[in-house]
Amino acid sequence: MAETVVDTGLQGSQQGVTTDPLLIKLISDVVTEIHSAELLHPEFPSAHHGYGVLLEELEELWDLVREKENEHRFWAMYKEAKQVACVAIRFMKYCDSKMEF
Repeated sequence: MAETVVDTGLQGSQQGVTTDPLLIKLISDVVTEIHSAELLHPEFPSAHHGYGVLLEELEELWDLVREKENEHRFWAMYKEAKQVACVAIRFMKYCDSKMEF
């Protein structure tokens, strides 16, 4: 079976790739979530909007963190954390689209 490698895109002394299967799975899950979100909701109309969406997702995660521990809670926290990562990366994409180089 071929080993999956993900290019980290880092430069210089931080350059490298990862073959960590868990990290590859997590990144893949977030990328899938980004693609799904972008089909439903185009680019944020403003930084304020993007921040609001990110804050909403963080609050949903925080609500789950405070719940009594159970197996369902960990699955739900995983899904919310994935959404936080998705929104954070989409916010980064929004910022990048507004920067002049």
